[in-house]
Amino acid sequence: MTDSENRTLTPLVDEWEAEFDPTYDDKTSEGGVWYGKTDDEIVLIQIEEFKWDEHEQNHRRLDELEGEDE
Repeated sequence: MTDSENRTLTPLVDEWEAEFDPTYDDKTSEGGVWYGKTDDEIVLIQIEEFKWDEHEQNHRRLDELEGEDE
């Protein structure tokens, strides 16, 4: 088994599908934030959300490291 077989799929991975999001059905139903959007549009949204989440996590880690140094 290689590392590539053990990797976690994220919206940044080519094999990612919009439906992989566990909230896909709720968000695409009428009144959901993705209602009326194509899966391609949803993937672009998911990528941006994923990047933002990673950015926030990195800042939290930096804040924790700064707190440890004090």
